[in-house]
Amino acid sequence: MNDPLFNKPSELIIEGELQGNDKLRIKMLEDVSLMTQETKYQILNAMLKMHKYFENYCGDLEVSLNTINEIAENTQPLYIILDDTSTMETRAIRYHYACNWETDHGVEVMVLNGNQVIFVGNCGYTYGVLLASIDSALSLQDEELNFL
Repeated sequence: MNDPLFNKPSELIIEGELQGNDKLRIKMLEDVSLMTQETKYQILNAMLKMHKYFENYCGDLEVSLNTINEIAENTQPLYIILDDTSTMETRAIRYHYACNWETDHGVEVMVLNGNQVIFVGNCGYTYGVLLASIDSALSLQDEELNFL
């Protein structure tokens, strides 16, 4: 499946409980395909903010990027994950990216209901914090390492 942010191939992962729920799975795939330009711009800006944070925090990185176009050129999609804590009312999709500007962890983006971006940060950060329920994902919006 093509990643909606970069229109490049990405591996689709459908988590456990969604395997047998065709209606919800189809709606979530529709959410992926309907990501708006505004949402894409919001995600790319958050990625640039994340890069600049690590550039300042870590000092000398191998690459220094200054625009969202440079972020896009240096980021590759890995996974689109349909989160199994989703319901028809609250659908969570996680996108994972590899990038040469955050080589230790990569970037994870979490989007609810197609276009509500709630997290942009290190891959794996959300897993330990939230995946007990989507409601707790909303609390990530105030986390220091959420670069929205």
